[in-house]
Amino acid sequence: MEENIMGKVYKIFFERTGLDFQNNEKLRGKKLFGAEINTNPRDLFLVYMDLQNTFRIKFCEKDLINKQFATFISIVKLVKKACEYSKEEKQCQN
Repeated sequence: MEENIMGKVYKIFFERTGLDFQNNEKLRGKKLFGAEINTNPRDLFLVYMDLQNTFRIKFCEKDLINKQFATFISIVKLVKKACEYSKEEKQCQN
């Protein structure tokens, strides 16, 4: 399942931003709004929406406020965490 999650996140990012995190490992830990990647905020919002729709999850508001939606790696972790909440039929605590 973990590989399936990662593969879907790679695909969503590539389709929305053109960023190929699958073949550019060094970019995975870089800030999406940093100078090196400089992601368009609109594109990142579309990634956010695509992730929620694809995985049928809802991200916890506190994770967004705490800037956890900042790098490819941190986003994959948030998706996995949200999927675990879904499995346990728990709601995110805001």
